Amino acid sequence: MSKKQLPTKTKINQDIPKYTTTYGETVYNAPLKSALAESLFVLLPLMIISLVFAIKGDLPEVPNQAEWAFGATVLSGQSIIKIVLAVSKVQTPRISNAILLITCIIIILLVPSLIILTLMLTLNPIPKGLPEIQILLFVISLLVFFGFHAVLESFQAELEIKGHGKD
Repeated sequence: MSKKQLPTKTKINQDIPKYTTTYGETVYNAPLKSALAESLFVLLPLMIISLVFAIKGDLPEVPNQAEWAFGATVLSGQSIIKIVLAVSKVQTPRISNAILLITCIIIILLVPSLIILTLMLTLNPIPKGLPEIQILLFVISLLVFFGFHAVLESFQAELEIKGHGKD
């Protein structure tokens, strides 16, 4: 009788970001998990508002709520903080890039989100298209937040590799 060869475990893809905690555990996709945890505090009020409107039978009114623009504003601000934290830990040539990114976030996301938030809170009736624009800004802000969170994590990992450690 021949023995059947047991299947061997496949190796985890080497491209997946992994980090070792202070306790020696290996954590995969740490930047994604961390960004998701932070963004859930912005998403939670929106989920609750959606649930309340669904229970009331008013689900189509969810996009008309100003909280979308408020969430976009918060996420844009958090992205700016991520950039500042990342740049504060690296060499000066990256500062000009950071200034450009911060300026773009302020002009493209933060100011429009605040304007739309103000319009959503003050205009009655709400102009057609404004709810869709605020949701679009929210989605873009969420993507930018996740992107800059990953950049910050990679900068921190780069510094640890170079022996600077975390502050």
